[in-house]
Amino acid sequence: MTSQHPMLTREIRTTERGVRCYFLDVDGSVVAGGTATTNGLLNGAQHFTVTENGDGDYTFTINTPGHRVVGVSGIPKTANSALTVATVTLSTVQVLQTDLAAAALADGDFYLQVWVSTAGDQT
Repeated sequence: MTSQHPMLTREIRTTERGVRCYFLDVDGSVVAGGTATTNGLLNGAQHFTVTENGDGDYTFTINTPGHRVVGVSGIPKTANSALTVATVTLSTVQVLQTDLAAAALADGDFYLQVWVSTAGDQT
């Protein structure tokens, strides 16, 4: 009779189950200032709306929120710029885009990835 290693018979648990990953391609020059629109989203418009709060200040609203946002990552497409994830809630993500001198950057372009957990019992 062979015995199994104890680690092979244990249940594997993770705190991140049912994760959806959204990839957004944002054209900052198309996002209408201060109004909700999907026009500035070249990719991801079916899952998010975006509002420009001011130069380089964007709020993304998830159309179907999960139980929590588990991660946000962004990459600027506009040269010599930086992204900062400012605020994250269950249904929104606020992103700030600046130039390298930390001044707000109007009409910048960037990619954004948002991971949302759909599992309710994060144990």
